[in-house]
Amino acid sequence: MTKEIWDEWKRLKDDRCRTEQQKAGDIYWRGIIFMKSLIAYCDGNCQKAWGVCNRPDYQLDPGEPDDVLFLRDDELGDAPADPGTYEGGDGKPFSGHYLCSKWCFRECERCHFAEPYEDVVLTDEKRFRKRHFNMPYRHKDEDPEAITW
Repeated sequence: MTKEIWDEWKRLKDDRCRTEQQKAGDIYWRGIIFMKSLIAYCDGNCQKAWGVCNRPDYQLDPGEPDDVLFLRDDELGDAPADPGTYEGGDGKPFSGHYLCSKWCFRECERCHFAEPYEDVVLTDEKRFRKRHFNMPYRHKDEDPEAITW
């Protein structure tokens, strides 16, 4: 760990999991994440958080397991309170507001990261209000909302 990261961690350690700013329910954390000073942000919709490995999706190419279509929240029910995945002993928190855990940063599909100088924008795709492709470069001319099965 570099001295700069250590100094930043000491400075921010009391604020690591406090909400810094909320806009319409959105949650922003600023702290040392993955050994870097980052901003983590999400929509705080924990009841819809399945985890990156458990979120229901639609397989597009059977030969490519990562080629999936992520479904909108309104196409799915609520996620289980305990999806059965853990990160560093931490499970999914019960409420996103003022709580965060290693699970949020490493497993939650709703959690995104930005450098402190970057703009933080929660798009409809990041909020799962729209369907979106995991591998969009394979589907440049396709509309994810038009896919049926």
